[in-house]
Amino acid sequence: MNARFLTVTASGQQNDTLRPTAQAIQPSRYVPRPDPFQITNADFECRESYINEGGFDGCELEVEIEVNIPSIFAPYLRDYVDVTCEAEISYRTQDSYFEQNERESESTSLYLYSGTASETLEIDFDFVYTFEPVVSGKVESLECRPD
Repeated sequence: MNARFLTVTASGQQNDTLRPTAQAIQPSRYVPRPDPFQITNADFECRESYINEGGFDGCELEVEIEVNIPSIFAPYLRDYVDVTCEAEISYRTQDSYFEQNERESESTSLYLYSGTASETLEIDFDFVYTFEPVVSGKVESLECRPD
């Protein structure tokens, strides 16, 4: 009987110099942190046109933004954060089968109190240059980020 095959070695230890054991993989030290900028709510509404019956003059996207910066970063904070929100919508006119896109952005300064702030930002989409009534619209993308 070969006693060499009955040897038990602790993890990471080497017993036989001819056959080295594999190194143990170290766990990752990366800890995911939540994004301090959150979109807490968004409301998309379109205004009915008084000129073009059955269509819209424009739409408005109200975006509620919340900022929560961990207190560990307090020594590095300013008393405000500049934020820009960019949205893209698609819309369709009355006699068209294809959608068109429009992109708008809006910026604001959020004044921090103990690392937190919240505000509602309004992004307007006007259809003044469309010749046909706009009959539908939807939000394709929305992104808010610090400047």
